Amino acid sequence: KSAKKFTKEANYVNIVSMKEINKKMSKSGIIILDEYGKRGWGETFEAAEASIAATFFDNPLGRIATREEVADLVVFLASARASFINGQNIAVDGGALGIV
Repeated sequence: KSAKKFTKEANYVNIVSMKEINKKMSKSGIIILDEYGKRGWGETFEAAEASIAATFFDNPLGRIATREEVADLVVFLASARASFINGQNIAVDGGALGIV
């Protein structure tokens, strides 16, 4: 269905798409903190984040989105301040798509 058809049933229809969220793990939880040290990326997530981002989630910001950044967008979209935003797919990817 299109956003136009869904809007008849609900007030707004928007999608928040994200590549990855900083959950102290990388790609699907396959590589965890213990693995960072083995790869020489550092002993903490913060130390390893740039290497994780470059390897699995390459983007111009060189980091991974936080839960709070995604939540802030969702809260904004649910607020009255976003009342004219409808039918959008908003990418939270640090500019990885390179579309402006």
